[in-house]
Amino acid sequence: MACGSKRRLVPRDIAYKAMRLQTFLNQSEVSVSRRSKISCFVLAVAATSVSSSPAGAATYYRQSQAQVNFTNSTPVLIVSANIPKGNWIVSTTAEASDLTRAPQATTIACWLALNGQKQDEVDVGNGPTGGYPLPYSIVNQLVVTLSQTTAIELYCEDELGVPNVLIAQGATLIVSPAGNLK
Repeated sequence: MACGSKRRLVPRDIAYKAMRLQTFLNQSEVSVSRRSKISCFVLAVAATSVSSSPAGAATYYRQSQAQVNFTNSTPVLIVSANIPKGNWIVSTTAEASDLTRAPQATTIACWLALNGQKQDEVDVGNGPTGGYPLPYSIVNQLVVTLSQTTAIELYCEDELGVPNVLIAQGATLIVSPAGNLK
């Protein structure tokens, strides 16, 4: 659909287009912080465009306030929000870095959880010979129907327990109303 088209988007079209834009941004050379801001804007616009969303439905935005330094392979809660029942588009972005060029492989796993139950996991690694000082952008996405208020959480872990691996401050959790899913 071209810009300026008179065709009305239905909620699933908006959710699909928001997810496609998020994927494009993650594959482009746009900075991680700018990607997060653009994603938040797109999801907020999509949420306000969905006329079938329940009255009072809001877009929830949470951002981590501190850097998380991994010291072992224990999962760490990065950011969370309690979300009421309804249909929701969930997107998270976290920036993982291996600052030491560790001589061993490193794998960072991040996943979305609903009330502590793992839903969507993304693993990134730096290869078999060592780390890179450049950050990895980790994005998790989920479309979910909640029957009651539910904690939506982003967890990450350094699966191999390599020292000096971290998740940067500013990881985001964006939860937007999805309207009537079909």
